Amino acid sequence: MSKTLTLWSHGSNMQIEYENRITSIRHTGPFVRIEGQSGQNTWGHFPINNPTMIDGTGVSLTKIYVSFRTREYGFVNEILMYDGEQIIVETNNISLNGDNLEYELNLDHPIPIEKGLNLVIGFQFKPNPPNARATQIEVIGVGIDLSTNL
Repeated sequence: MSKTLTLWSHGSNMQIEYENRITSIRHTGPFVRIEGQSGQNTWGHFPINNPTMIDGTGVSLTKIYVSFRTREYGFVNEILMYDGEQIIVETNNISLNGDNLEYELNLDHPIPIEKGLNLVIGFQFKPNPPNARATQIEVIGVGIDLSTNL
């Protein structure tokens, strides 16, 4: 019988990879808000504390959750999951914008986990926004489902 464990990381935990490609970042109670520079991209990193074994049984990644919203000149273009230094999930050119408060990425098959997980969101900002607010992206949180085979 399989058991599922759901883990979340709040948006305020996000670390930006290229801070020089955004105009601001604000960690707040309900989310983290970034404003991007015209025509730029960057990545937000969410380390997730996760078990690799539960009661002597290995765990596998089965689902990824991302809760976010964007304004008209900002969008999410990719979602990556690292297990240690290895990419185990990679989506590209997904162009998600607007309210995505319950976005779920169901994996085709469970992926065994060996080390710590890092969920990475790729942000893109369209060129020539009318103002900085138009590029805003707010990330409420990210989550994962891990399953065991007991």
